[in-house]
Amino acid sequence: KSKKTIATQYIKALPDKPTELGEGTYYLVNKALIAGDYIMTDSLGVVSKINFDPYEKVKGFFDFKTYHINIDLNSDVMDNLDEIAFDGFTKHYISYSFKIDADTLKLYDTRPNADSTELVLDKLKYKLVRVR
Repeated sequence: KSKKTIATQYIKALPDKPTELGEGTYYLVNKALIAGDYIMTDSLGVVSKINFDPYEKVKGFFDFKTYHINIDLNSDVMDNLDEIAFDGFTKHYISYSFKIDADTLKLYDTRPNADSTELVLDKLKYKLVRVR
């Protein structure tokens, strides 16, 4: 008989015990894609400093307090684009489609295509540049 030991490495997603099952997944997605500091310059030249943390908190992006990335693998009708929502389950809720281009996070309005089977990108609303 061989006495080989097989080792498997695991990564602990959250330092604290999660309150719901998907919390660790959201944390890792947020950390990899969005979390960090950004600069946004609006059409009037006003500069805003914005911070997204991996725990779905946002600071400096208007009056929004939270964000949430849709990670459902875009399997439904009109759910074909990546989505980020702000202040979910409140009267201030709003969502945008997003694209990440190198160090730039672009937030877009969307509209349905001609037969309402898919969303298409519409107007670019905000461009946030990551601070390194």
